[in-house]
Amino acid sequence: MKAWYTVVYDISSDKVRRKAEKVCSSYMQRIQYSVFEGYMTEANAKAFWKGIGEVTLLSGWDEQTDSILMYRHCSGCYQSRERIGKKIDLSKSYYVI
Repeated sequence: MKAWYTVVYDISSDKVRRKAEKVCSSYMQRIQYSVFEGYMTEANAKAFWKGIGEVTLLSGWDEQTDSILMYRHCSGCYQSRERIGKKIDLSKSYYVI
């Protein structure tokens, strides 16, 4: 079953942040500098989280200051989100049916 996911991160190391960005970009679309969204199957979400876990093993990851959060949204919850400002142009692969 597919669901919407939102991932946000706050990472101090440029090297680790670039690696996290690469993993995020492989599965999702960037909607703000450190925020990504994507419509994924549970298997893809697990593979994504495994890839992010590997990022946290890199030297430069500081568990005292760095964090990565992933939120799972139901279709109705995601569609009822509110926005002010720039509209995000999501690709067709991200539409909820």
